[in-house]
Amino acid sequence: MAAHPLLKNLAATYRNPFEQRMFSQLMRFSVLSDVVTDKDQIDRFFEHNKQETQIRRMPLFWLQWHMAKCVAGDLPVAEKLLEQGYREANEFERRTGKTFDRRQLDDRRSKFLMLRAEKTKRTGADLFRDFKEAIELTNKILRQNDPQHYPFETIAEVVQAYRVVGHHLDHGLKALIDNWLDQLVIYAHKRIGVLASAYQRDKAQSALDNVGS
Repeated sequence: MAAHPLLKNLAATYRNPFEQRMFSQLMRFSVLSDVVTDKDQIDRFFEHNKQETQIRRMPLFWLQWHMAKCVAGDLPVAEKLLEQGYREANEFERRTGKTFDRRQLDDRRSKFLMLRAEKTKRTGADLFRDFKEAIELTNKILRQNDPQHYPFETIAEVVQAYRVVGHHLDHGLKALIDNWLDQLVIYAHKRIGVLASAYQRDKAQSALDNVGS
């Protein structure tokens, strides 16, 4: 099958800073999936572009590929790609001496843990650790400066997953998660007021409305 023209030529679009920004936007899976729906072509796009050093070094390149694999249902590979994103973030800091903002990686990690909890048969201590990590990561993101709406949506996904698979946990573990989720939702309601725009606040409120108080 011939490659979509966008995927065939896109790697050549990062010759200057403006084109690099354009490429970064086109690389976003949410944009890419609107243009190309064939999973094999999307995979070839990422495989091709990882050969470029400057792209391979982008932590968020691996995050976008991770998202594509989640949609494709290939969760083991999706997890490995997200782990590569974290490794590239560490390497970026070693190489530049600058701190990499891991909020998007952490948010995707939380969402991935909940997706895996719903799609696989994790139970007991493994499932408990997944919820614990997802709640801790989301809480950390909410407490950072300049929060956006997406961690509020992640809270809704954590609560939804808990409703679906929480019965696999014993009473003691459920009691812990109930307490942590209650505290997280209460804090999230307080944080809505610090969001920068009405759009962000509306998105956050909509997410929490799906959670309940």
